[in-house]
Amino acid sequence: MVGLGMNIGVIGLGRMGSIFAKRLIEQQHIVHVWNRSAERSKGFVRGEAILCDSPAAVVRKSEVVFVSLANETALDEVYRRENGILAGCSNGCHIVETSTVRPNFIIELAKSVTESGGVFVDAPILGTLGPAREGKVVVVAGGDDAAIERIRPVASGLSRRLFHMGPIGSGSSMKLVVNMCLGVYWQSLGEAIAMGERRGLDLDRMLDVLVDSPIATAALNGKLPVLRGAPAEIGFDITGVRKDLSSALITAHAEDVPAAAAAGALAGFVAAIEAGFGGKDVASIVAFNRLRKATPSC
Repeated sequence: MVGLGMNIGVIGLGRMGSIFAKRLIEQQHIVHVWNRSAERSKGFVRGEAILCDSPAAVVRKSEVVFVSLANETALDEVYRRENGILAGCSNGCHIVETSTVRPNFIIELAKSVTESGGVFVDAPILGTLGPAREGKVVVVAGGDDAAIERIRPVASGLSRRLFHMGPIGSGSSMKLVVNMCLGVYWQSLGEAIAMGERRGLDLDRMLDVLVDSPIATAALNGKLPVLRGAPAEIGFDITGVRKDLSSALITAHAEDVPAAAAAGALAGFVAAIEAGFGGKDVASIVAFNRLRKATPSC
């Protein structure tokens, strides 16, 4: 049955959005959902959530709406379409944008929401699907103090911590800082492991050393099954990393940061996509690099 909590909306029922919706339902909120593909919505509409026929309808019925979409093109379409998010904002709803895109894009989106009568919070998520299901992701938020405090109680049910980074765009900037580091890390790890293998080192033994070395991270430990070739749930795919590294590079160059390491990592992820690895987990970039050969200039 639908709970008696706040009216909360979720727009975008992909990997992360669907987890948000389920957690909010479990916390007894009244959850209104919409997805561009109606098929994904069906699992939520069995007395658990209320399926709306447009993004505007979700916004009109909700106090807070979480948006989780794949890229800037999708966001532009869902916000600005007829009966899109902007069309429902006159009720003063708080729009919590969790998608990973360029900060300058977020700033323009926030301006449009404000002009339409809504309140915008820039709030990307740090963490993958497992932590999200347990409410252990981290929110890095940008917006004014009042808006952040308004959404904090709901966000606390989805995360273990919310960092208020500054004004609109600060959350997205922080997310790109993290994902730039992750992209470079995985690409360099793949290259290093490939070098070790070609010097005769055993993959499993290398991994045993790496997880007990200064370069060990929680991400590395969590991806050991993937690195050893076991099937695993895809939380962040190679196409997504390419998109985020591209956004990070555009942002870095706009601030006169050369970002040579990120540019090299991006080239690796682009090559992986061209080789058919786009839908694979980020850690599969290691397997791609194990197969890859150096160009003559190297």
